Amino acid sequence: MASATLRLLSVAAFKRISATSGGGIALLQTSIPNGRHLDMGQVLVEARLDEVLGEGQTDFSDAQAIERCDNTLRGLSSEPQGKYGDASRGIMRVAMADFPTTGSSFIRSLLQGVAHSVGLGSPNGDIYATHEQTVTSFEKVYTHPDWNSSMGSTVFKTHFPGNEYMNVIEDKSPKSLAKIPDRHNASMHFDKLLVMLRHPHATVRSNTDRWEGKCYQDSKCIANGLTCWANWWQSVISKVGQDSNIFYLRYEDLCLHTAQKLKEVFNFIGGAYTSVTPDDIDKFFLDHPNKLCRYTKHDLRTQSRQMALDGWNKSSRVLHEMFETSELFSRFYHDNEHY
Repeated sequence: MASATLRLLSVAAFKRISATSGGGIALLQTSIPNGRHLDMGQVLVEARLDEVLGEGQTDFSDAQAIERCDNTLRGLSSEPQGKYGDASRGIMRVAMADFPTTGSSFIRSLLQGVAHSVGLGSPNGDIYATHEQTVTSFEKVYTHPDWNSSMGSTVFKTHFPGNEYMNVIEDKSPKSLAKIPDRHNASMHFDKLLVMLRHPHATVRSNTDRWEGKCYQDSKCIANGLTCWANWWQSVISKVGQDSNIFYLRYEDLCLHTAQKLKEVFNFIGGAYTSVTPDDIDKFFLDHPNKLCRYTKHDLRTQSRQMALDGWNKSSRVLHEMFETSELFSRFYHDNEHY
């Protein structure tokens, strides 16, 4: 049996994703058992799960993870798609690319709180319907009920493809695979890209046992989902073009320099939100001190300590290989980095 350890997608695997994702949304060439079909608008998905899961394979080893990520994203373009049409004209669409527990809930709480404190609608959007984001204000984006187009911009959260990949692995359901083209379509129509980052060791550690399900009980599965997510968005970033259209927000920086980073994000989002001043942000935290990050520099250092994915045996490879093979992480982090 293959050694059950984490390796980030190899350069060859990354090139396979890039090479197979240049032609827009294509048919996923798979089929549902018993010949059933799922009609998803213009995309007919035939989900043959054994191509993604690997027949008879249940562990989360490296080779399987690389193949599963390739198969899950087959035929999907990593080329940013810009706006949908008329409903988005005059609105800056900012995609927040976020793997779970990298800080999206924290920053979104701050964005909404400060915006409301100065009389603006919440900038928060989502490709997933939530208890707050229930209004589809324009194509594929759910927004807060108090948001309207006069705000001029919205920043919408997407976990794609990390959540989607992990859900396919988790429930082994054709329905999970069938959701991927629509989630991809919603995620890739943006004008700017806000990339949420957190130290990979801390990200895997904070996701482990956070939710129910086999994948979230296995650090290797989480790490492979993070791998798939990171390499997808690195491919997207390589096609965005202008660096001014990308903002990288490290969770650690947001914790340690919260007011400064919050103002930078408001400026990046644009629209009415550029009117938020540093004094507005300072007043918000003076009135709501509990909104500041609860982690100290020491906490962040502890969270980023190395973790092995096979348990602590000598033969185990550790997550630090991520820093050698992932451009997205190696650019911003070092193994066992001290903040």
